[in-house]
Order: sequence, then structure tokens, then C-alpha cells
Amino acid sequence: MADVYALFLGALAMIWLVARTRHASGADVPSAYEAAIAARRATRPSRPATLERVEREVVLSAASAFDLQVRLRPRLRAIAEHRLSSQRGLDLDAGSDEVHDLLGAELWEVVRPVRPMPRDRLAPGLPVRRQAALVDRLESI
Repeated sequence: MADVYALFLGALAMIWLVARTRHASGADVPSAYEAAIAARRATRPSRPATLERVEREVVLSAASAFDLQVRLRPRLRAIAEHRLSSQRGLDLDAGSDEVHDLLGAELWEVVRPVRPMPRDRLAPGLPVRRQAALVDRLESI
């Protein structure tokens, strides 16, 4: 029993000596490389949550017609309503010929006031390139 006790005390003494030696040698202080990595991680700007949410909506809207209808369409409608009313003094829901001309057929199909839910919810949505073209169209208003 005394041997086990002596072995235990010796192990504790070794752990204490190693810790003191590390501290005295400076090995426990981060190197300049580690400090630079830590500083870079700390200063890396985080992505805004809204941006990440919109990116997910775009990807999901490309994958399914249901997500296009439920997730992306309300956002595009809001943008179209704002752009038309603030830049041109037009009402999106009025659906005038001028609104049709400004939006184009494809964008009008997505943002028109009464758009039925897709019959096949798992049907492909709108590819990202076409979504980008719609946003470009909105920006040109």
C-alpha cells in the first residue's frame, strides 16, 4: 500500500514539475503564429444573418417550385412594389401595361398579385441564374 501511495505522490510531483518547467520556459505562451491565427479568427467579420437567410431562400427556390412560391416570391414582390411605387409611381397590383413592360413576362409571372400554388410542390424552381436576371430587372426599374 505504501508503494502505491509513493507512486501516486511521485506522479503528482512530476506533473507539478512539468507544469512549472513549461511555464518557466515560456512554452505555454502562444507563439506569434498562433497569436496571429487567433487574431485573424477574432477579427473575421461574421456574415449577417439576413444575408445567410436570403442565400438559403435562393437555393431552396431553385430546388423546388413550392419554395419559390412561399419563400422567394414574397421578397421579390416587396422589392417590386417598392421600386415601382418609389421610382415610377406605379402600383404593382394594378397590373397596368406599363407595369408589365417594366417587369417583363418572367418577372411578372413570379410577382403577379394572384399566383396559384404550384401543383407539384417538388417540381424544380427557378434556376439561380434566372433569379439573378430577375433581380437585375428589378434593379433597372
